[in-house]
Amino acid sequence: MEKNTKPLISVVMPIFIHKDWQLKAAIKSILNQTYKNIELIIVDGSSTSKNYNIIKCFNDSRIIYYKTKGYINCLNLGIAKSRGEYIARMDSDDISYKTRIEEQYEFLRNNKDVDMCSVQAKLFGDISCHNKITDYPTHLDFISIVTKHPIVHPAIMFRRKLNVKYMQFMPMEDCYLFRELLCNGVKIANLDRVLYSYRINSNSLMCRYSKYCSFRLLQFNIYFLGKYMNENLSFYKDFFTKKSFCYEDLCDFVKYSHILSTKFENEIDIYNMFNPYWRYIISNINDISFKYIWILFNSNMYPYIQKMIEETLSLILKFCFQLNNKYVNNKKTKFLTILGIKIPLKFIPPRNI
Repeated sequence: MEKNTKPLISVVMPIFIHKDWQLKAAIKSILNQTYKNIELIIVDGSSTSKNYNIIKCFNDSRIIYYKTKGYINCLNLGIAKSRGEYIARMDSDDISYKTRIEEQYEFLRNNKDVDMCSVQAKLFGDISCHNKITDYPTHLDFISIVTKHPIVHPAIMFRRKLNVKYMQFMPMEDCYLFRELLCNGVKIANLDRVLYSYRINSNSLMCRYSKYCSFRLLQFNIYFLGKYMNENLSFYKDFFTKKSFCYEDLCDFVKYSHILSTKFENEIDIYNMFNPYWRYIISNINDISFKYIWILFNSNMYPYIQKMIEETLSLILKFCFQLNNKYVNNKKTKFLTILGIKIPLKFIPPRNI
């Protein structure tokens, strides 16, 4: 490719701290693509010069290097500096198959109604998903994203006209982005071919902060389900930052849950999905002296109360009555535990007929 030729596809790769061989393998997998008319925009978010020393060894004019701070800033800077008609993502510890860029480009070129696509991936890393192959649906809709999130984020390619910009919701920035795009009518698809090796690490932010990620994902679902159905939340304005609530907030949230539950009756169990946020509001409500009395008199709250009672009874029964197997004198014996008292049960084995 001539130095001044405008690349058709820009590949954006944010990098931080990885093992040298992982970064080298990721870069090689892009430079060795069958589709050559590309630029590789590498945005370094690390505080050292180690990554730059690795990158300059490639001596490839298609590599463009920038440096900034913060993962989301790396993504947005890479997109802002890109020149291609199409923009692809890539993580610095993954591997793109040789034909990935070419096949995604051909798919978008032949499907004008689709603005973003990803691929199937082979999962690898240091957790139990090793060598698992994704089997995600080829065409995504809003409900599938909310309930299953069937898309590999670092393997996406999209049209420049989408004007993609990531919000500061690390490490859930992709979850917010896909919900926002689908709410705005953007069509997203998955190719049915495995074209990417996706590393899953137990040390990743998603694994280390799984509770936070689950709660943030719940907030996204509450927010975008309302946006998708054009339902206005009374606490919409401060939804992501609000830390304390009044009883009116609780009532508005429960009323909103009831509306969505009716509309998504056969697709999503809204009360089950929203239950953790109901508990969050209850635990952070201001007028605590009256909240339990008023809750009992609001019929829309009964589905949440029922789930709470069922869970409480289940815990009580589990504590009071347990049946366990234990070995006594090398013989397996069943013990029934009632209120902490263990009673050994002797069973007579059936006769052989």
